[in-house]
Amino acid sequence: MRQFPAEQEAQIIAQLFKGASIAPPAHLDAEGQWLAYLPAELRGPMQKRFDKMRWNHWLEQNYSNEVEALFLERRAGLERLVYRMLRLRDQGVAEELYLCLLEGESSFAELATRFSKGDERFWGGLTGPVAVGQVDPRLRERLLRLGSGQIAPPLRLDGWVLILQMERRLPASLSSAVRQQLLQELFERDLQQAVEAITPLQASWIPTDG
Repeated sequence: MRQFPAEQEAQIIAQLFKGASIAPPAHLDAEGQWLAYLPAELRGPMQKRFDKMRWNHWLEQNYSNEVEALFLERRAGLERLVYRMLRLRDQGVAEELYLCLLEGESSFAELATRFSKGDERFWGGLTGPVAVGQVDPRLRERLLRLGSGQIAPPLRLDGWVLILQMERRLPASLSSAVRQQLLQELFERDLQQAVEAITPLQASWIPTDG
């Protein structure tokens, strides 16, 4: 089985066939013949899943020793936010709804469902969890000032008027998803450096007139 140690084979098979409606094979041969025994409609999806697992394994082999340092460096930006947003076009309507919220006449979820113009209305205005670093800086500045349950005054932004409510802040942790994100970033860092190193060499081979 390529790219996986033999002692991990049982674990890899269990992970690969998790949720599948057929019994897994006893072994995954290096030539990939195990795929031929699967129903035709499963071969493509199973190959993609296996390729992703091999890629993640390769990233771990090459960058696992750098992940924790990068996590500590990026920890602040990896904190996640869960908040509610009410998106409107009319400033006057936004001010009225903001006052309703402050006076407790309606919940944020109720008003977002009824009045918000964005897709967040389908979830009562709920947004996230989303990494702090991925939030628009103008929204992030407002949100980070809020405690849980607090509501920010209407904010005009790119033709919209937004009302924001902080639900909760989730401290950054080196979860499986965050680990994969950082491993990918480390690979892309090296790839970019390789591209930048090659570009001047390519330019030196371009013939000049005369």
